[in-house]
Amino acid sequence: MKKKTKYLKIDENKENAKNKVKETQTNIAAKKIAAQMEKAEKKIDKAIEEADKNICKLLENTDKDIEKGESPVDLILFKASNQFEEIRLETELKMQKAKVDLIKALEKDVDKLEHLANIESNTSEVKDKIKEGKCNIKEKIDCKKEEIKEKLNKEE
Repeated sequence: MKKKTKYLKIDENKENAKNKVKETQTNIAAKKIAAQMEKAEKKIDKAIEEADKNICKLLENTDKDIEKGESPVDLILFKASNQFEEIRLETELKMQKAKVDLIKALEKDVDKLEHLANIESNTSEVKDKIKEGKCNIKEKIDCKKEEIKEKLNKEE
């Protein structure tokens, strides 16, 4: 009877060791995923900051062009509108690249740690940040377009 108890304890210890290994792997994977998501978020933040700077610079240049009066105002506004759209698209592209890089990094981890099945829910924060960033840039551009139109209406 003592031998059976001894074998049961050994089996129990083996099972506990396996569970601890799985738990450790899961913790390591969670840390890796968090680090990768943080890296993606930093790229997204950087893209948004660059877009903000480019929008401000474009506004300054548009104001200067209007003040100079060398070109028709409609042409200046048309050009500015297209440049706003270019800034928006470039920002969205940078954010999409950050998302793709994140997915590639996660794929590597999934190959190593197959028991982490639901990566999609772990990336929801990054997806939300991208959506928020796109909305913020679009709103800012729309707002700046309106400001330019208002300035022109006051000057006329």
